[in-house]
Amino acid sequence: MFSMLDGAFGSNQVIIDPRLDLAKELMDELKNLQLEQDAETGNIRVTHREGQHDDLSICLAATNWWASEPRPNNTLRVIR
Repeated sequence: MFSMLDGAFGSNQVIIDPRLDLAKELMDELKNLQLEQDAETGNIRVTHREGQHDDLSICLAATNWWASEPRPNNTLRVIR
């Protein structure tokens, strides 16, 4: 998800509007993300620095991933 988000930032598909209420908090969270590689498996995961939060950045990454998923007939269903 985070590699997709990085690509979306790089291609200007995702832009954080500084007028948003939590724009500063979101930018701070994104800046405090770090990569950790598991020594045994070699898997890389994105984590947050100790004492920091990552809930807004995870939400943005998940939203970008979901919005990028192909939809049948390019439609979106709203369930109420």
